[in-house]
Amino acid sequence: MKNIICHAEKERCIKIGEQPLPLCSRCTGVYIGMLIGLIIGLFILRIYECSALKLFYVTLLFAVPAALDGFMQEMMGKKSSNTRRLITGFLLGWIMGLDIMWISLRVIRYQ
Repeated sequence: MKNIICHAEKERCIKIGEQPLPLCSRCTGVYIGMLIGLIIGLFILRIYECSALKLFYVTLLFAVPAALDGFMQEMMGKKSSNTRRLITGFLLGWIMGLDIMWISLRVIRYQ
């Protein structure tokens, strides 16, 4: 069953017992990573001044594993594991959370 939040294909979902979670492994990692990235970003970005360019490069670095895994899976037919999906999703979500917090702090600071 596909929806706007996640495709939720059963073979790509983490299972608790025999029951699959409503999100796939990668989306689970993204949402957990984003929550942690927002929380950590709130504290780190207030102390450590980071330029937009530096954050852009770090964002690309953290997004590459998820992009490569997805590309190899869809275009090259390479089977990915749920553990790899969870980890690459977490990295992507973590940096997305930091990016959102960085932008939010900039908007608050310059109002």
